[in-house]
Amino acid sequence: MKSELIKNKIDFYAVKQHIQKDENKESNKKTIEEGVFIFEHFNDKLTELGKINQDNTDSLNDWNQDVQLYCILKVYLMYGVFRSSEIIDSKITDYECEGNHIHISTNKS
Repeated sequence: MKSELIKNKIDFYAVKQHIQKDENKESNKKTIEEGVFIFEHFNDKLTELGKINQDNTDSLNDWNQDVQLYCILKVYLMYGVFRSSEIIDSKITDYECEGNHIHISTNKS
């Protein structure tokens, strides 16, 4: 009898935690306007970094922070969010290949 009571309390607690988690997730959601603002901000930053990197081709060879941020923003804004396991050891190519890759001509991963 006691084990059944303990099991029911554990189940109740698990459901209560799940409900709390869902409530927190809902309260942290952004509005469409906030999402558009964030997207436009990062798109503007991508354009700005593109101009900086285009004017300073040495930065491409140095792989400085502006070039790294440009690449990350470009992938994020063009293809969406990737899991870490998907982006690690992936290739950006203009031809079909095996494994993790992004094909720049077709914009497919």
